[in-house]
Amino acid sequence: MKRLALLSLFLISAALPCAAANDAGLSGPFRMMGGATCDAGGLAQHQGACDPPALDTTGLPAATAAAARFERARKLLALVRLDAAKEELGKAIAAEPTAVEALHFRARLRLSMGDPKGAQQDLDAAIKTAPDNALVRSSLAYLHLQMRRLPEALREIETALAAMPDDPDARWIRASILIALGQSDKAIADLDVAVRDAGNVRARETRAALHLRQNRLEAAVADADRVQQARPEDPTTLTIRVLAKIGAGKTDEALADLDKLIGPPGGPYRMPVEYQDFGRLTYQRAMLLASAGRGEDAMKDVAYVLDKGGIRAILRLQIFLRHNGMPDVVLDGQRSSQLDAAVMACFGNAACGRGLSRPL
Repeated sequence: MKRLALLSLFLISAALPCAAANDAGLSGPFRMMGGATCDAGGLAQHQGACDPPALDTTGLPAATAAAARFERARKLLALVRLDAAKEELGKAIAAEPTAVEALHFRARLRLSMGDPKGAQQDLDAAIKTAPDNALVRSSLAYLHLQMRRLPEALREIETALAAMPDDPDARWIRASILIALGQSDKAIADLDVAVRDAGNVRARETRAALHLRQNRLEAAVADADRVQQARPEDPTTLTIRVLAKIGAGKTDEALADLDKLIGPPGGPYRMPVEYQDFGRLTYQRAMLLASAGRGEDAMKDVAYVLDKGGIRAILRLQIFLRHNGMPDVVLDGQRSSQLDAAVMACFGNAACGRGLSRPL
């Protein structure tokens, strides 16, 4: 487990026995958006070529007009036409201001688009009309979580779960709140229920991260594998799987995943995560490569990270090495054969190697 010291840098906040009734989920941010096909191509789809026909609701009863616009918004969401869907929902709510389903749907869309203030307004309006609506309260709990109002979040989700104890989205939301409260041991039971829904991939991703945090490495890999089946390019679960495999001593498998995640040693590199996390992952791989006798490949990774970080990154590395048993390392912000040799020596020492990414 000695190489799991970087674990907390990659964990989230951050699914399959039965069929999902709704892959978008019923509360909180949408689990996924899209799913509809558009033969016109991606750019044309983005520009509205495959949008459902515009509606003329003149003369229709308010509730009927709102329902029609709500359904059109759902179709737009399936085309990932988010702004158009939000606009259509606005028209639905203008026609029927107390349309709880439209208010809730727009709130969820706003949550997914990073607009918590707008989501709060919609959820407050929906609860004013339907105070006992458990799905709305579940989404409100998620909003409180995002705003770090954890006691309020827990209160709302408990209210929601009292009405729908086995709802997979609500269970995932409560698990996320419990994790944020430092009560991870209690969260696992909620996640075990949430992942029964085949469409609840985010719950399985959260459980994979929790398994990794609690050193259940095989379980973490199993959950990450399932998420990767649904989302092959997802960097979060691939990172979880890498760290779990490193911890389990499966070096060759971890290296294969790292090649997929960040590109092969020497490039072309991919940067699917924040630069610091990319740098730390690359150093992790360099350390694995060095331990596997692939020193040349290891130095390719080190060189790339240092080149990206520039003089400051090299200076921080040199200072780190000087404070970790290599007092002769020159502090000049330049790469050299001496620096490369010092890095390789550091990789050969477990304590030094684990700390090598900290100067980034």
